[in-house]
Amino acid sequence: MISPATRTNAAFSAVDRAALAAIAIVSLVMIVPQQMNWDVSWYIIICERMLDGAIYGVDFIEVNPPAALWLYLGPVAFARAVGISAEAAVIAFTYVVMVGSCWLTWRLLRDDADSHAWAPLFIIIAALMFAILPLRDFAQREHFAQMLLLPYAAIALARIGGAKPAPAFVIAAAVCGGVMASIKPMFVLAAMAPPLTAAVYARNWRLVFAPEACGAAVLFFGYVVAAFLLHPDFFTQSLPLVFSLYTADRWPFPFLQMNVLIWGVGLVVVFGIWAKRRFDAPAPVLFAACSLAFFASYLVQAKGFGYHLMPMLLALVLALAVQWRQTRGEVVRGFLAILVGAVVGAPFVHTPRIDHALLATAIAAEGANVKVMLLGASLPSAHPAAQMAGAQWVSRLPAAWALEAHRRLDGSGPSQQAQVERDRHAAATRAILLEDLRDNRPDVLLVERAPYDWGAELARDREFALQLAHYHPQSAGYRAFDYTVDVLVRRPKLP
Repeated sequence: MISPATRTNAAFSAVDRAALAAIAIVSLVMIVPQQMNWDVSWYIIICERMLDGAIYGVDFIEVNPPAALWLYLGPVAFARAVGISAEAAVIAFTYVVMVGSCWLTWRLLRDDADSHAWAPLFIIIAALMFAILPLRDFAQREHFAQMLLLPYAAIALARIGGAKPAPAFVIAAAVCGGVMASIKPMFVLAAMAPPLTAAVYARNWRLVFAPEACGAAVLFFGYVVAAFLLHPDFFTQSLPLVFSLYTADRWPFPFLQMNVLIWGVGLVVVFGIWAKRRFDAPAPVLFAACSLAFFASYLVQAKGFGYHLMPMLLALVLALAVQWRQTRGEVVRGFLAILVGAVVGAPFVHTPRIDHALLATAIAAEGANVKVMLLGASLPSAHPAAQMAGAQWVSRLPAAWALEAHRRLDGSGPSQQAQVERDRHAAATRAILLEDLRDNRPDVLLVERAPYDWGAELARDREFALQLAHYHPQSAGYRAFDYTVDVLVRRPKLP
């Protein structure tokens, strides 16, 4: 532990406080009016169903593990208890986690003799990445992952420096690491990176079993047991579907994306400087290792979604920022500053804004509390627009992604048995869609027309064609990314 006299050097200056205040103001102006992310809207919908007694894997079909929903269940329950919108509660909860992460990281870093000099800059950069850079992906699981990583990595830095954090901080860091690993199984890789890097750097393998690392592991395995006991249908129904279709449907990686190219250059620079200086700068190496772990998670997921890059880019920016603070050569500092600016600015260039309001208006035109359903593989505006219109999502599925995956994978199974399994899951998905359409009689149908015309595909199915005969076009051509949907309404509208 450093002395109180030395610790005063870690205090925020007036400029630092002004920067944090500016970030807070800009974030509130940019994020609060932002329309909700589509995945988060779906989590809100199914959390509300869970609060009404819905059964996981029966009353809704979800490929993500239970912790992905438990993350949002508290804010949604709070919103229902106090009478505010679930969206507002989720946004407020995200800000609370953000502030807690920054404060806990600051308390850990200021007690480390090697870190307190650059800690204010570090927190400012982290606050910027947390509060503004997610843009439309605010409150996504990857957003939470990067916030939870920070204290968990900071305590590993403190261990390298020989600090002995107080038990309360150890427990808090363990919770951060355990929750991060739980909300997405691939994040276990990121949870392993800080203690492993600290052990290698300090040449002390006991750090692999530091109390916070062991606590995170216990929390993760406890979560797995609780999930099995509380939601067995996820393991018996959803998980086989995931392995058969979702995991197998690997999309081409956008390796030529500017974000990934900049990440690669930045990583080479960090490790290049480290190799030259050897073991005199632990923070850049540790956060570069975390960035590599998140990149491995990105590869394992094999979907190439832009928000999957968020934690990886944050860890790289923090590594570059600390390296900039510790580097004296002006040329190298200038290059590092350019890299930081490129990584921070890339999301603004490569993240198009999606306006859900037009689709919400089309849904709301059919009246209050109308029933909505999507026939298509995906639509980024579907759930947010339904929520904005005050409509009721009546399908057990967020979209017919399983049918889309089956269509792309058809005939490419590694074995006949695997293809039979895929056919079975696709047939089950078709049956669920048909039952939801027939039994719930939605007032509004969102029918995907591009990139694949699911309306035409399902119209060739006799049972779907009978149901679609009740619907007539209201409007056409709503776009989100590469997806285009038509809005069909039921005539006459049923009670």
